[in-house]
Amino acid sequence: RLQLPIHRAPRKRPDPCDAHLGARIRLGRKMAGWSQFQLGVHAGLTTKQVQMYESGVTTISITALYRIAHALNLPMGYFVKQMDKVLKLPPARRAIAMSADLEKALDMYLSIPDGMHKVLYEFLTGLVKRGRALM
Repeated sequence: RLQLPIHRAPRKRPDPCDAHLGARIRLGRKMAGWSQFQLGVHAGLTTKQVQMYESGVTTISITALYRIAHALNLPMGYFVKQMDKVLKLPPARRAIAMSADLEKALDMYLSIPDGMHKVLYEFLTGLVKRGRALM
């Protein structure tokens, strides 16, 4: 029996801008404590659309981004925050900055008892100020 080779289109890497927006959508969704399904319901999108946007595989329209921002009660600027800075990083570091590190930090933040959030915020603020002073 003759088997023909399966021809698949080469897997395209997500555009860095789409990947950044996707990472910010994922972070905003996790901060809200929602699943992809819940975000889809609140934003009028399918779960598959949310998955594709979060992965950066699909370019998000401004309309869909607005719906997501509205559903998550976030300003539109939240999604492009730090984009210039992140896009200047080398691709390998960019991927870490946009996904794994942020997700781990968010998971740790969410596991902190409520009364400790302000203490952590003040510590991070001091750390950033000190880092700027050293530069």
